Amino acid sequence: MFNRRGASEHGLTSSLPAPRRVAWWVWSGLGSVALIGLLMWAGDSHPAWDASAWDWASGWVQGLAELVAQVVGGLGRVFDQSGGLSLAQRLGFFGFVLLLLYFYWRATRAWLAYKPGPVDVQQLTDSTPILGKNSPSIEDLTAEFRRQLSESSMYAPTTLPAEAPTTSFLELFGDIEIDPKKLGVVLPRLLSRLRPKLAYRVGGVLRFRDEEPDQYGMTVTVMAFVFGGSRAMTVWGKDWDEVIRKAACCVISSLLPVTRAGRQPPWRQWWGRELKPELYEAYQEANELGRAGHYHQALVRYYEAIRLDPANPYLRAELAEIQEKMGLHIDALDTCQRALALDGQTAHGYNKRLWQSGRKLHWCRLRYFRHPRRYRDVLGLRYRNTIILGISEMTAEQWYERRGTNSEGTHENLIPVLVERYWPVAVDLADIDPLVKNQACLDDEEKARNWLEAALKMPSESESESEDCDTVKEKNLSRIRLAFQKAATRETNRLVADDQWARLAGLYAPDRVWSWIRFFWPFSHVQRVRGPLQPVTRGAFQVNRRMWAPLRLAWASELFDNSHSPVPPYVRTGPLVWNRIQLKELRKQIHKARRRFPLCPLWRRRDWLTLYNSACVYALAMKTEAATDHLKNELARRAVKTLEKAVLVSKGRFASVEQAWLVNEDPDLKSLQTNKLFQGFVQTAYPSPEVSEKSAPSR
Repeated sequence: MFNRRGASEHGLTSSLPAPRRVAWWVWSGLGSVALIGLLMWAGDSHPAWDASAWDWASGWVQGLAELVAQVVGGLGRVFDQSGGLSLAQRLGFFGFVLLLLYFYWRATRAWLAYKPGPVDVQQLTDSTPILGKNSPSIEDLTAEFRRQLSESSMYAPTTLPAEAPTTSFLELFGDIEIDPKKLGVVLPRLLSRLRPKLAYRVGGVLRFRDEEPDQYGMTVTVMAFVFGGSRAMTVWGKDWDEVIRKAACCVISSLLPVTRAGRQPPWRQWWGRELKPELYEAYQEANELGRAGHYHQALVRYYEAIRLDPANPYLRAELAEIQEKMGLHIDALDTCQRALALDGQTAHGYNKRLWQSGRKLHWCRLRYFRHPRRYRDVLGLRYRNTIILGISEMTAEQWYERRGTNSEGTHENLIPVLVERYWPVAVDLADIDPLVKNQACLDDEEKARNWLEAALKMPSESESESEDCDTVKEKNLSRIRLAFQKAATRETNRLVADDQWARLAGLYAPDRVWSWIRFFWPFSHVQRVRGPLQPVTRGAFQVNRRMWAPLRLAWASELFDNSHSPVPPYVRTGPLVWNRIQLKELRKQIHKARRRFPLCPLWRRRDWLTLYNSACVYALAMKTEAATDHLKNELARRAVKTLEKAVLVSKGRFASVEQAWLVNEDPDLKSLQTNKLFQGFVQTAYPSPEVSEKSAPSR
């Protein structure tokens, strides 16, 4: 069966409704404005004080004093029996106040359900005949269950049973005596009841069955006091630890689609729908295994999560990152290429936008303004795709040798996708490199498609017979590498252009305003619930566009020229020539990329990713054959100095997970990793614990 939101219930008793908090707060605001208007009308001729005495103040202060005097005067006339208001007017006023209190009551309940507030995790109930000496106690299992829920960072479970909130609006006035002479006692008590204390309650019953291997079980129930919804599910496992973990995943997967945490990636597409507990459990295990460095096990769990949610770009971006760390660059490229159009557009639409002019305004570019969340959904995936294409020396090597988890099928299926998307990179290459014969009568597009398809396939028989294997391999690697590098440069330029248009349209303004409100609001929680504004910063985009992509393109072009001599030099990327790298030009371009404003050179971006990409540019320039020892030492010094700044601002997973990638695995830092300055930086930035041998005590 399917509920009204189109998701199956999977045998659950009922689903938890998504709270409509915005509608109730809008009606509460409109009601408050109307109430102030009524009080101003009632106190127009009877203000609480004479505002003319405020003539010493400015105009807006005096106007505000007059407004407050009318409102207070109108409130006094309502409760004054000789104030001049009729009985019908008083009854109408109290009826309107009662309706406004109902709006506020529903609004606060909806906000608490969406936030969510504290969750009452009751003590588990034992219905098994085996929970005895060899099994943990009920208190231990309950504590472990609460620990599993608290690790989600979505809400704080209460450790003690809490009283259930009122389920009806009329129950608010059950034991409150409305006495106009005791408003100082009645109003605070009534207002405290308007704000609910509890939104959800979680309970569980331990069970046991004789069927092996999953004999231990629990029936967990999530009840929402706000709208009366509930959800129940039974899980089974081999031991109590597995049962507790599965039950916690069931609770969190029930609350994610109806709470604020479900609005954040990677669960944004599941908000208001039934989220499968198996999906949440697979993603959590994959994320934990990836942080711990167990990439092979994490890869299996990511595959399971993507099988349950195949249209989630966040999962595919994290899968591509794991594949890249494992050295499976072709598999990571296949993962990214097949997910670039998961933001609601077709593959043809993505290809069309990719080759448009960066500064030319076109209606296709405005689609991200209509769907700002879709722009962010694939932003990290698109950036990962540019990195995999940009590291062309490794990607081209694996492509030529057909290496990967599913090499033959991956390559054969990926060639049509790459040809359809990146054929413009081969328009001028088809005229210089006679890889495909008899192309004189074809147009430029057909020539480029044929050349790129032939370059991505195995070398031709005629070329293999005429030259030795090393020469053929060198030529084919240079072709594939140059094609990938030009595609990475185009993808980088497209990303920077989209980011500029997004900032001009104000796509990040609401999040920045919310961040400033939380910064100045004294009652805001210390923990940041909302995610970052975007997975990739603007400074990182600019560094890659100005230096990283052109520098790698110059490198690939130089190799292409050398392997196809006596063909004249093919391409030069502005002031960057691979064998004539100048440190002054590198510093100049990096400083321009790190500027927050063009006219303010001293205000620079100092986020981790911008500094890290800048260090990669310095380290990449050390690979030039024409670089002298003095230039290499100076480049190494600049790279290490930038990495030191990056480590100082590293937060979260950058401080632990990226350490192994920075020290051992990043291909941009290969030339730097053997330098003494970098080795000294590693020992000071990531000091290893010293282990001293035990010595005999002295006398």
